[in-house]
Amino acid sequence: MKHRLITHALTTSLLFGGLAFAQETSKQDMARDMVNSDAKSTNFHRDSEIIGMDLWTTVATEDGEKVDIGDIRDFVVDSKSGRISHVVISSGGVGSVGDTLRPITWDQIKWSENEDGEKVAMVDMSEKAFDAIAEFDAEKINMMNTARPVDASAGKDKKMVASTNHLCSDIAELDVYGPGEEDSFTSIGECVINCDTGTIAYLTLEANDETYLIPFSAFQIQPISGEEAGEEDIEFAAWAPHGEEALKAAPTIDEDTKMTAQNPTFRKTVDSFYATGEKNKAAMPKKIGGIR
Repeated sequence: MKHRLITHALTTSLLFGGLAFAQETSKQDMARDMVNSDAKSTNFHRDSEIIGMDLWTTVATEDGEKVDIGDIRDFVVDSKSGRISHVVISSGGVGSVGDTLRPITWDQIKWSENEDGEKVAMVDMSEKAFDAIAEFDAEKINMMNTARPVDASAGKDKKMVASTNHLCSDIAELDVYGPGEEDSFTSIGECVINCDTGTIAYLTLEANDETYLIPFSAFQIQPISGEEAGEEDIEFAAWAPHGEEALKAAPTIDEDTKMTAQNPTFRKTVDSFYATGEKNKAAMPKKIGGIR
């Protein structure tokens, strides 16, 4: 269901100025460049390509075998910077029933490839050491739809402050609004992860019967006051640099012509189109829907 924002929450500062909609290269020329360029770039992956991947230990067991100690379930992401701080690992149970979730830091993950060229996740940790890690606690990492109390100042009551840490899977379900719009026109599709830097580099969304790749830095993720949201039930949404109509001029993902996040030429085209993203993001108000 689309959420309608409180009218006073939208100010004129949401209106982005000087949007450049013209593309320097036609889609036909760009498609030819994609086919002729070296499109192999294994550093960028959609979250669906990594979630569910087995995590292997590099420390052999007493029998000399290296085992998988769980599978990747999710990522903890800072919605301001896109940086991934933790990877949530699921172990035990059958499917998602009876399993145990444990967090390890992104820096502990080592990436490699098997003989088929498929990405493999490894960690320098024994199975016993992994089992000793405390279980994942969403509230302590300030997950989405929660708020953490902080001291406003000495002698004053505490106030609720929305967290900037969210699960990747939750970000991928946020409603998306265009600048100055009161209704969402789509929702975020997937997070595209740069495995070299440990950041969410891009987000995908569908509109106009197309799929768009947009830099994470061009979005603004903010809490909103929904009709049923209370002080302890903060709801979030994402503001895109362009609305649905303006996106018609943006480059689109096309698997057939290699226009994907894996292609460095396409990423350069996308980054160039959204070059005003950081300026637009800075213009977003810090207060939306009455929640700071």
